Amino acid sequence: MNGEPPAQPREPNWPPSPEALREGVRAGIVGALNEEERRASALVRRLAAAGAAGIAASVALTLLFAGRTDHATHLAICGAVWAGLLVECFAFALLRVRTPRIPLGQAAALGLVGLGLASIVALFCPDPHTWHWWNSTTLGSVTLTMGGDLGSALCFGLCSALFLGFGATLVVTWRGGRLGRPGPSAMVLTLLLTPAVILQASDASLAVMALWGAGTAVGAHLGFGAGLLLASALRRAT
Repeated sequence: MNGEPPAQPREPNWPPSPEALREGVRAGIVGALNEEERRASALVRRLAAAGAAGIAASVALTLLFAGRTDHATHLAICGAVWAGLLVECFAFALLRVRTPRIPLGQAAALGLVGLGLASIVALFCPDPHTWHWWNSTTLGSVTLTMGGDLGSALCFGLCSALFLGFGATLVVTWRGGRLGRPGPSAMVLTLLLTPAVILQASDASLAVMALWGAGTAVGAHLGFGAGLLLASALRRAT
């Protein structure tokens, strides 16, 4: 009646007793420890999956791209390099690692998709050596006639990596991923394809191998760049 607000009823358990405070603190600590344990378990599982997938994929890729090569040194080196690269890429992709400027997990995922597309192409290629098959095609025979083995290898590396980078970009975009700059993804794909280039060009000269690798690097950048442009255009159109 004097204009003051009515007094609010006090809760029966307020203020809490020291025993209740201790119990609340203990429950909070236990909950934080359990959450940390769950995160650690998930991290260990993903790292184990990355290691298993990387080793298994390296063995399969070495057998797939070896063709008819009998260079034991090439096989051993490429298998070891692939194992290391694939374990790292699977770990980055599964853990979604990123820095403030470079999305390493996304680049690794794009590189793995591109390598997967390359494996499918090699699996269905009628010749165990994809470069030999390329030289039997119309475009390949033209580049072989005009530029010799070096020009053919450079053009094959460029065209194949362009297709793989472009295809990987479309696959990831179709899955709903938002992509960044093409440089990191192109670098990862080039690294992952390098052992395949060495195995496939094991019976050719070092110059052919080097130009094939150079064409792969340029083609990967062009492929991812073209894929990003198309994805951006489609996103704006919708």
